[in-house]
Amino acid sequence: MTARRERLTVLKDRFAAAAMGARNRHEITRVDAFPLREPISRRAYTLVRIRTKSGLAGLGECSMVSRADLEHARQVLIGRAATSYAGSVVGSPIHPAAIAAMLDIIGQACAAPLFRVLGGPTRNKVRVMTSLDGQPAQNSRLRSRRA
Repeated sequence: MTARRERLTVLKDRFAAAAMGARNRHEITRVDAFPLREPISRRAYTLVRIRTKSGLAGLGECSMVSRADLEHARQVLIGRAATSYAGSVVGSPIHPAAIAAMLDIIGQACAAPLFRVLGGPTRNKVRVMTSLDGQPAQNSRLRSRRA
């Protein structure tokens, strides 16, 4: 095992121990949803906030949810540990936002960026395959391969 991998393993274990050791303190006490609409694009979405006994709050975003979905999520999540994000299946459009909010709480509890809590960086660079504006690539190598 390389020295870098050993350091990452030690950090991951330390972060996991910190999050799991505080299981009772990070019990979910509130689940709130705030419907939002962007002023220019008029895109509608919901911001979900989960609060814990320890005072931490995590945020997540999803598509619009109904009151019934919110009530179901409250029944499923309240009283659970925020560290049990993998076993929390809400089963509604609010599910991805709840998972993101719980991961946010774990990152705050560990005082580390979430990518480091989940195992650290895996790449140093990413190759871009297309332009962001939707236009065809201007790279001559890409055009010659298409022909």
